[in-house]
Amino acid sequence: MNSFSQSNGASQFSDEIHAKPIVLNRFLDVPSSIDIPIQEAEDEEETSVEVDLDNLPDDPTELCVLLDNENSQRNFWMSIALGYAKHGKTDGAIEMLIKGKDSERMQRDVNERLPLLGALVWLYLMKARGAARSSGSMSARHVLGSGAGMLIQSV
Repeated sequence: MNSFSQSNGASQFSDEIHAKPIVLNRFLDVPSSIDIPIQEAEDEEETSVEVDLDNLPDDPTELCVLLDNENSQRNFWMSIALGYAKHGKTDGAIEMLIKGKDSERMQRDVNERLPLLGALVWLYLMKARGAARSSGSMSARHVLGSGAGMLIQSV
C-alpha cells in the first residue's frame, strides 16, 4: 500500500515507488551553446560562430556588435540574454536585450521587438526581487523605476 506524504511542498511516495521531488528550473531549456550564422560575402556559403552560453564574457558589447552586424534574428539575442541570466549576470542580460531592441532589425519590425520588451520586464522584475531581498525596498524601487522608464521610452 502506497502512502502519500507532503514535505516542503514536494510529493513523495513510500513503499516501492519513490518519486523524487520536482525541481523547477527556469533555465532548463537554455542550451549550453548556440551557432550564430555569419554571412561572409554574397558568393560564399554561410558560416557560423559558436557562442558558449556557459562561459560568456562579463561585457556583452562584442556579442551585441556581432549580432547587430549580422542582422541576427530575435532568438539569438534572447538566447544569449538567457545565458547571462542563467549565470546570475542580470545586468549583462538586460544590456543584451536593450541593444537588441535598439538594433536596426528590431526597429523595422515591432513584432520582433515586443518579445524582447517582455523579456526585459521579466529581467527587471527578477533584478528588483533580488535587490529587495538584499538591500531593502528603496533599491528595488530604483530598479523598477529604471525598467519602467526604459519601457515607456521604447513603446
